[in-house]
Amino acid sequence: MESDKHYFRVGVFLIGLLLVAAMFTMWLVSAGEESDDRYRIYFAESVSGLTQGSPVKYRGVVVGAVENIAISSKDSRLIRVDVRIRESTPVKSDSVASLKLQGVTGTSFIELNGGAPGMQSLKETVEKGKIPVIPSEPSGINAVMNQLPQIMDQLSQFATQMNKLTSDANIGKLSEAFDNLAASSGDIRDTLQKTQGNVVESTEQISGTMSNLRRASRNVNIVTERIKDDPSSLIFPSEEEGIPAP
Repeated sequence: MESDKHYFRVGVFLIGLLLVAAMFTMWLVSAGEESDDRYRIYFAESVSGLTQGSPVKYRGVVVGAVENIAISSKDSRLIRVDVRIRESTPVKSDSVASLKLQGVTGTSFIELNGGAPGMQSLKETVEKGKIPVIPSEPSGINAVMNQLPQIMDQLSQFATQMNKLTSDANIGKLSEAFDNLAASSGDIRDTLQKTQGNVVESTEQISGTMSNLRRASRNVNIVTERIKDDPSSLIFPSEEEGIPAP
């Protein structure tokens, strides 16, 4: 009988010890885990591929997950997405959220940007108890899809213009224009050759004229010097020229 009581006490002690150890372990785990903050994002575009549990990333680093997705009760054109983000994440007043594709699987995730140093924490901009709202911006994929009709229309116009440009009539006109250009080039070449010959001939004539002018200038200088030395030589030629002076 005493042995049964002894075993019972030992069993209760071991069970109590295990419970204490389990509670201590749970406390350590919960103390080591970082608490999360709840935020809300409104998207004015399709959130296809986004589901509960989809990751929330800050510049590529996973910092949280999507908690709930629903149509906004205030504006049915908006999709309300509630997320939980680690408390240490720099979600500030300049932070914005956008949708990104995850690989080629078709699934999406939320990407956060912003959080510049010196900006106020987004939690501090709202009253206590209210959920902070992170502004959203259109994703690059949706922006391209929105511009796709205009791009296709421009491509269609370009193709139409190219078809007109490459028509048989335009090709014939273009060929004729090239032929005229070739003929004009030949005429210009001939004209330049003729002009070059005239320029050479004119240059030779100018050179001869300049030589005559230089000789005339020397003769004038000689005559001028003689008149200075002997003014009578202007009327009576010198004996050197075969006419005796008076």
